[in-house]
Amino acid sequence: MRVERVTLLTAPGNAEAGVVDVVDDADERVDVVQPTVSDGPLLAATRRAAERGVEVRLLLSGAWYVAEENAALAEELNRWADRTGVPFEARIADPQGRYGKIHAKGVVADDVAVVGSLNWNPTSARENREVVVVAEGAAAADYYRDSFAADWRASDDGSGGRPVPPALGVAAVGSAAAALLYARRRFEFGGDTRVGDDGTDEGPIG
Repeated sequence: MRVERVTLLTAPGNAEAGVVDVVDDADERVDVVQPTVSDGPLLAATRRAAERGVEVRLLLSGAWYVAEENAALAEELNRWADRTGVPFEARIADPQGRYGKIHAKGVVADDVAVVGSLNWNPTSARENREVVVVAEGAAAADYYRDSFAADWRASDDGSGGRPVPPALGVAAVGSAAAALLYARRRFEFGGDTRVGDDGTDEGPIG
């Protein structure tokens, strides 16, 4: 696929702020896949996006060790969305035999795809060594959004995607494929430009 620009973010460092900026810049749609999400700047950015009219979808893991807390979080977020009338929906991933569990960490915001190892919690963002790739361009965004959409549709439990409350024993198991991007020409690392093997630093990545 062709990518207009690739930026590399790292944690601890600029990864959390960089992903927040991507979500804050979205005008139409934000899709997020995470094993689980903690309250903090990243979740707050998705709420702000929904409040300004951006359609936000959050897909969380249903693995047994996070099923109860994720179902509670999804229920809380969906109640907030219903109460405020904002376009935000959270679902618990249901693999339906297609994969094991959600381990992907990514965002697709308009024409920007974000993939990497960053979990949406303070430890990952501020203490762990994590790497995030921000790929700008419609082709990359469409590729990851199509994958997200397939998992999102499969996770509709028949009630509009609203998760079953933890007391009823949600135990859906989720997953996502690992992401790999190869940029032959140019990428940015903390604002520095790297030149590819062919000696150029301009043009599309692909």
